[in-house]
Amino acid sequence: MSIVNIENTLYRPKIDIFLRTCDVANVHTDWRVRYHGIEKSDLIIGCVTSLVNSINNTKGVDINLTVIDDNSSEATVQSIKQIIQIIDNSTLIQLDQSGYNHSAHQQWILCRDSTSDLVYSVEDDYLHCPSAIQEMVDSF
Repeated sequence: MSIVNIENTLYRPKIDIFLRTCDVANVHTDWRVRYHGIEKSDLIIGCVTSLVNSINNTKGVDINLTVIDDNSSEATVQSIKQIIQIIDNSTLIQLDQSGYNHSAHQQWILCRDSTSDLVYSVEDDYLHCPSAIQEMVDSF
């Protein structure tokens, strides 16, 4: 259903996905308690992997993936780069300034300025089922 016939022309919807990542501990609470002792970097890798898998299971839509990283460790950044490289239209933005307010603001600016049909703003503690992105597109 993703390819839409508009006035006898085929139209491929476009989706921009903006993922914000940060492997620095939360200043408000010990995030390890929230995630049952899982290291934040492992949680990020799981999130990015599940998102890329879901993107790869999506048909009939043009997808751009942008990862906005808030000063994660070099190991986490390298892992993210390795995972997203299989997506044709993927970008990693490494922010110079750190902090939730700054990174969230940068993410929302990108969302606001998107010209795509759909915009998905996501953080690094979401796990995606293989059909998640396709279901969003089909709902469109």
